[in-house]
Amino acid sequence: MIPAYKRYTPQNSAQHPFDVTEGQMLIFPSRLSHLVETHQSEVERVSIAFNAVPKGRLGYDSGLLEL
Repeated sequence: MIPAYKRYTPQNSAQHPFDVTEGQMLIFPSRLSHLVETHQSEVERVSIAFNAVPKGRLGYDSGLLEL
């Protein structure tokens, strides 16, 4: 049984759309299911996807992780 919510939030929803404004960038883990809606405007839109891999040392002396 799925409870009825008065308001949907990122904590109780399977999906959470974002309204992105010009110059804004969203960064999130690639393991999240994601999509870009079909572009229906005459104005050019640029969508860029990439993977970033950290390199170097991460953490503090007591729990250092070498990447």
